[in-house]
Amino acid sequence: LLKNIQLSYNFGKLMKVKAIRDLTLSVNFQNVAAWANHTGYNPENGDVSNPFARTIQFGINAKF
Repeated sequence: LLKNIQLSYNFGKLMKVKAIRDLTLSVNFQNVAAWANHTGYNPENGDVSNPFARTIQFGINAKF
C-alpha cells in the first residue's frame, strides 16, 4: 500500500505581482496504490466493498 504522496512548489521567487509576497501550490494523494487482494471488512474506513478509498487534495497558500 502506497499511503501518502505530497507534492508542493513555492512560486515565491517567480512572482512578478507586488501584492503577493509568497505563493505555494500543493497536491496530496492518499491511498494511491494498493497491492493487497483485500475483499473483506476494512476497520480503517469501515467499508466492505472498497477497502481503500483514494483521495486527492489541492492546496494554495498565499501571503499578501
